[in-house]
Amino acid sequence: MSQPRDQFYDSGLGDLLIDPGRYPPSIQDYLYAEAELVESRQFSLLVEVGCMKGRYLDWCVARHKDYLGVDIVSRYVEAGLARVVAAGLDKDHYRLAVCSAANLDRLAKGMGWVRRTDALIFFPFNSFGNMSDPKAVLGAIWRADVPVLICTYQTNREATQERWAYYRNCGYHGLVCEENTMGVRFRSDDGLDTIAYREDYLLEICERLVRGVQVLPLGHIGQAYLVGSSCRTCR
Repeated sequence: MSQPRDQFYDSGLGDLLIDPGRYPPSIQDYLYAEAELVESRQFSLLVEVGCMKGRYLDWCVARHKDYLGVDIVSRYVEAGLARVVAAGLDKDHYRLAVCSAANLDRLAKGMGWVRRTDALIFFPFNSFGNMSDPKAVLGAIWRADVPVLICTYQTNREATQERWAYYRNCGYHGLVCEENTMGVRFRSDDGLDTIAYREDYLLEICERLVRGVQVLPLGHIGQAYLVGSSCRTCR
């Protein structure tokens, strides 16, 4: 039986997912396209959700942008904070916090970035696929009223096959793939549990909860959702 997602990452098994030596070419292409898309956005504060040890921390430092890394796994946040200290970075501009994505609105209120149009909430590398309750997460985004970028996978056959290859490269045991009206979900005996939500499923939620959404391709197997902050209906 799979262990809960936070236990899977806390155990260290999730670290295999960010080992570049295990990336098939399709995943490398995906991550390149993701970085290009982030580069194209205009913002002063990047809020990286599912940041692990601060994957986009150095990126923000190099571009003189404020950074807030958010993760539910405390050991990742502690490691990221240690990086901030070791690099002598300003803790007012480069921060990390343990927080559930469903509580992003509370974090935004507490830290003072509610309705900041110069901020960007960013879900990288299908971190959104670790959200077991996407409705709660999108509701928190709606209340924070901040632009959002969600990077995930397509749910077609090619994307699913490439995900098979990727997770096998990570050495996970007992991989199982399940498809339903929500999306394409991979699980393993080790505790891997990740889903690529279907476009129609996410957009149906967006119609009730968030603001205008633009859907973009991301490499050959990825898909991105740009959620605006000015209108209350999904397009």
